[in-house]
Amino acid sequence: MITKIRNVIENNSEFIILPHKSPDGDTIGSSVALERLLKNMNKKGYIVLNDEIPLNLHFLNCKVYTLEEFEKINLNIETVITLDSSDISRFENRVKLLENKTVVNIDHHITNMNYGDINYVFEASSVGEILFNIFTNLNYEIDEKIAEGLYVAISTDTGSFKYTNTTTDTFFAASKLRDKIDFEKVNTELYQNISYEDVILSNTVFETLKIYNEKVGIIYLTNEMIDELNLEVINTDGLVEKVRNINEVEVAIFIKEINENLFKVSLRSKYDFDVAKLAFKYSGGGHKKAAGCAIEGSLEEIIELFVNEIK
Repeated sequence: MITKIRNVIENNSEFIILPHKSPDGDTIGSSVALERLLKNMNKKGYIVLNDEIPLNLHFLNCKVYTLEEFEKINLNIETVITLDSSDISRFENRVKLLENKTVVNIDHHITNMNYGDINYVFEASSVGEILFNIFTNLNYEIDEKIAEGLYVAISTDTGSFKYTNTTTDTFFAASKLRDKIDFEKVNTELYQNISYEDVILSNTVFETLKIYNEKVGIIYLTNEMIDELNLEVINTDGLVEKVRNINEVEVAIFIKEINENLFKVSLRSKYDFDVAKLAFKYSGGGHKKAAGCAIEGSLEEIIELFVNEIK
C-alpha cells in the first residue's frame, strides 16, 4: 500500500489536500506536514478548507484556500489526498473536489468508510503518526517544518500522550520528531495560548453542566447562548474533555446546536464504554473513547436519548 502512495506522489506534481471540517491539531498538523513534504520535492499541495484555523495552531503558518478561492485558480489537479476524515460528509461542499480524481484516503478511524481509490487506514494514535511511518518507510526527509506538523498532530490527538491510543510506536515517533523541533515553542503555542473569549465561552457552557445517573456528564451550547455572548470566534475545543476529567464522570457529552433541531454531539469516555459504537448508531463515527455524530431533535430530546442509551 505504501508503494501505491509513493507512486501517486512521485508521478504527480500537484495535489489537493483535504483536512476535515472543524479542524483540529491532527488534521491541520498532518496537512502542513504533507504540504511541506511536497514542496521539498518541488511539487505543490493546495490545502482547501472553509473553516478558520484554531488560534493555538496559527503558529504552523498553514496556507489554506477556501473552496471559492481554490476554484478561482482553475487548476486541473488529478489527485486528492484526504487526511483524518472517516467519511466524505466531513468535507461538506468541498466534496465536489473528489469527483473524477484519484483519491488517497489516509486515516486512523476504525469507522472509516474506505471512500478512496487508495485507502491507507490504520488504527494509530493519529494521522500524524501514520504519515511519520509513511515518510520514514519511503526515506523521505523530515525537516523541522514537517516534524513540527507531525508532532502537533500526534500530541493533540493523544491528549499530550494521556489517552490510551498512545502506544510505544507513538512514543517512538514523537521522540524522533522532538529532536527536530523547538519543543518549548510548540508546546507553549499549543497549550498555553487560549483567548479571553475562550474563557468566557467555557464559563458559560459549564453553567449548563449536569451529571446524570452519577456517571454521565453533559454540557451544551445553543445558538441563543452564542448570540448573547456576542463573540466573534467560537472555539469549543477541549470542553468535552474537561467534563470527562470530572472524577465521577465515565461518559462526557457536549451538545452544540448547528441550526434549529440539528445538533452536533461530541462523546468522550473513560474505561470501557465504546462511544464510537454509539456514534455509529446515529451515522457518526470516531474512536472507542472519542467520537461524535449529528442528530436531529430538540435539545431536551437529545439529552434524554443519550442518557437512556448509555444507561
